[in-house]
Amino acid sequence: MICLVKNNTKVNNVNNLSPLYNKNIKCPVCNASFKAKAMRKGKYKLISRDLDTMPRYEPYNPMFYEVIICPSCGYAALSPDFENITSLQIDLINQNLNSNSKLKPHNYPDTYDADIAIERYKFALIFSIIKKDKMSIQALICLKIAWMYRLKEDKTEVKFLADALNGFKKAYEAETFPVCGMNQANLMFLIGELSRRVGKYDEALQWLSRVVTKTGVAPKTKEMARDSKELIKEAL
Repeated sequence: MICLVKNNTKVNNVNNLSPLYNKNIKCPVCNASFKAKAMRKGKYKLISRDLDTMPRYEPYNPMFYEVIICPSCGYAALSPDFENITSLQIDLINQNLNSNSKLKPHNYPDTYDADIAIERYKFALIFSIIKKDKMSIQALICLKIAWMYRLKEDKTEVKFLADALNGFKKAYEAETFPVCGMNQANLMFLIGELSRRVGKYDEALQWLSRVVTKTGVAPKTKEMARDSKELIKEAL
């Protein structure tokens, strides 16, 4: 009985924790140490995914906190890529920081929403372009911006879907797989699905058909490709 009470107390303590915590970060550009907000994994749940793989979470959205921004110099990047930077890229960033006052640090509230996330993702995109990241990384950031606009039901989503599409197509031709964690078939599907979402139906059907007929593709990926093709038929 005593053990049960202690265990329940521990569970209650976990449940009472804030969904956010601060993680210690050191900026690779200016060497400043700071704390970045992140969301505890046990505080949100994946409910579903849209066909273009956009995750839907409840009751909190960890995607609002995927960008890290240095409060000292303003450098921004997706969390996994923040410290993955070369000396040449640091030089490129410093050149732009010295000449562009709009890239200076911004103040943010304690919690973020879709609007704040959009701004932060856009800063990450700017710096990704400045430091000449792989096209796939730039495309991924554009896709995440599009997803934030989708949460707001804002038609600006389509512009960033188109930017993501163009970037992923270039990555498909030039980069070595896996690309952003995707194998060839998964990227082919994503290109097809993004093509559908921006109204390029003929192009979408070509990519999706290649997924369906390609050997060695996971059944789930083929099923998603067929679903996307069906949506195109309904739209025509």
